[in-house]
Amino acid sequence: MEKVLVHKGNAVFKVFDGEYSNEFRDYLKEKFVKIKLTKPKASRKPSSELYYVCLGYLA
Repeated sequence: MEKVLVHKGNAVFKVFDGEYSNEFRDYLKEKFVKIKLTKPKASRKPSSELYYVCLGYLA
């Protein structure tokens, strides 16, 4: 992320719920001011896909 995002930049990450989901969330919490986990309505219910909307990168 350090090479792509600028200070206070925003990002969206598509992830699949699994073994390392909580570790990744904790990592994002250290790197961004605010993170929100969401699952779009268009996503199939059995799908494990989730999206992290991350605001305010702490470079």
